[in-house]
Amino acid sequence: MKIKIKTQRRNYERTLNLKTKLKRSHAEKIAALAKKQSQFIFNLSDYKLSPHEIILLGKGLKFVPTPKPPKNAELLQDWRDLVRRMRTKYKHFGKESKFHPFRKPIPKQWLPAMSYSHDLELYLEKTRDEISDLFMNQITNKAGQREDRSHVRKHDRYRDNLGTGERRAMASLKRNKHIVIKKADKGNTTAVMNRKDYITEGKRQLESSEHYCYTGTEINQDTSKTVHTILREMYEKKEIDKDTFEYLDPNKNGPIRTPELYLLPKIHKNPVKGRPIISGNGSATERIGAFLDYFLIPIVKRQNTYVRDTTEFIKIIEQTRLPKHAILVSGDITSMYTNVPHQEALDAVRAALENNSDLRYDIKRPKVDYLISLLNIILKTNAFKFDREIWLQILGAAMGQICSPEVCDITVHDLEIKVIEKAGQKILIWLRYRDDVFIIWLDTEDNLKTFMVEANQVHPTLKFTWEYSNQSVTFLDTTIFKGTRFETEGILDIKIYTKPTERYQYLHRNSSHPPSVFKGFIKGEVLRYIRNCSSKKNFEQKRDLFINKLTERGYNLQEIHKITESVEFSNRDSLLNKDNLKQKKKRGANKTPPLVFTTTYNPHITGLRNAIQKNWRLISENENLCKVFPKPPLIAYRKTKSIGDTLVKAKLDPLENTVPNLPNGTEANQHSATQVTENDDMLSILVTMLKSDPDTGLTP
Repeated sequence: MKIKIKTQRRNYERTLNLKTKLKRSHAEKIAALAKKQSQFIFNLSDYKLSPHEIILLGKGLKFVPTPKPPKNAELLQDWRDLVRRMRTKYKHFGKESKFHPFRKPIPKQWLPAMSYSHDLELYLEKTRDEISDLFMNQITNKAGQREDRSHVRKHDRYRDNLGTGERRAMASLKRNKHIVIKKADKGNTTAVMNRKDYITEGKRQLESSEHYCYTGTEINQDTSKTVHTILREMYEKKEIDKDTFEYLDPNKNGPIRTPELYLLPKIHKNPVKGRPIISGNGSATERIGAFLDYFLIPIVKRQNTYVRDTTEFIKIIEQTRLPKHAILVSGDITSMYTNVPHQEALDAVRAALENNSDLRYDIKRPKVDYLISLLNIILKTNAFKFDREIWLQILGAAMGQICSPEVCDITVHDLEIKVIEKAGQKILIWLRYRDDVFIIWLDTEDNLKTFMVEANQVHPTLKFTWEYSNQSVTFLDTTIFKGTRFETEGILDIKIYTKPTERYQYLHRNSSHPPSVFKGFIKGEVLRYIRNCSSKKNFEQKRDLFINKLTERGYNLQEIHKITESVEFSNRDSLLNKDNLKQKKKRGANKTPPLVFTTTYNPHITGLRNAIQKNWRLISENENLCKVFPKPPLIAYRKTKSIGDTLVKAKLDPLENTVPNLPNGTEANQHSATQVTENDDMLSILVTMLKSDPDTGLTP
């Protein structure tokens, strides 16, 4: 009997030791991974993130957790939307109305009656069955017997891309109302702030009497009535058509939502400040902002200082030969959006509209007085909430309002013309993208300094910050410098500029995105490197660094090389000269929009493209249908809920009825008993993790 008891005890101790070793091995892996992932996180809060919370946030806010298998009804509803489009297109083929930028979409609940085309209806019926079979394959066992297996992954590659600890960490961070998680203002980085610090920074900016004033009362309903009155008058006087009126009228577009102010942490500043953004989705002025923006964009493109993007900037630079003494200057208009005076913006936009009356649009442009009335409402009734308090912006345009960039561009253009006139022939090139300015100065350095001072005396609120050099400056995402090409040809060299705060938190390969997203992302970045690097050496250095960082984000080298080798630096000239924003033919003319099947991406469903195209011969072999539908439907995926969608909100949740964070080791915070920071020692991490788990047999 004693021998038996000793044997049992020995087996128990052996099992316990093995279990302890396994726990220790798992703890080592988690701690090492957390330490590696901490480079992607700026923890500005007092809250110490647990290893699983660090791993979760290290994946990035764009990371999409594996969704649950879809329901058959969801797939069939998506198919129903395509049925509606195909029947409508068949019924109205040859009678399509002219493209209208402000027309409400057809309600999803409406479904046209069956068409008179037998082949079309047969295709729709057969394809519906094919899509249903895709769902049935997910819930049928190997013996062909139907059973509820929706919780079972069909293939290992579709297993949950978040572990149990990470799922718990996401739930924990979502419940934690004492911290605020945001994407950093610059670079692909995640920032964590104390709620109280976040609110303090917001209040610091709001209490500036120059820009904001506290109202305490809701005015958005009054704004909605004012917008409705103006739109009604415009409609009655035939300044807008019925489609536009119904699209813009806030009374016809659901409940009015009060905009929310949120801050993006400027981690490159010391101390850290916040960039104010106003989320105006569903507000009374959201749609009239888009309406006004439609008429302002072509005006901005006509400005002689306008630069569309980096590619256009590079084309201008590489076509310009400079003298040896040229000085390179880059400037920034400080807080441009929040420093544009309202009346000045109204006057500038009015003048721009009147001076560009020859522009042609797809719809009639209303009288200037009406457009200015709408802009006046947008600028002067910009009320928003922050921490459940209502404020009103009295200076500047809201970052987040659709038309704000164009309104500021037009207003600032008047300023820069005055500044350029002061310099005369001393400026060879002046280019501006939003609030970033690039100048080639042809005079002395002393005169440049004088010019910089005088430029900041032109306007009371819009000020420039300048950087200049005889060798190199940065503009947008490029560094412009005098290299070997400048010595021989007088043309500046260009290479990629990377901000010091960049942590290369690229989209993680395990994210539940369509495969085409990863391929497109890699190829797009390499093409950008080719365009933005004038020398092959700089391109290869940047590409190799990119490849190295991708491997750290879970990408396979073979997969990366297959994509990167498909593009070559020798094609740089053709890439620069290719117009990426080709003028599209008007939809009402010779080109019609493609047929698109829109659904939510789910890795559990495979073979969707084959299911849609399997019976397409019924369409392509029909003499009439092949003219209506020349190509099979494209598949477009909706955005799936990401980590950022779960953890990042514009609105601050109230603290009422929330459990405060308790010290580590207490019952309400046991999942956070282990904490990791960048300076923690690996051994102390392991000891803490093991002590917190009673199954290891170790005691605190």
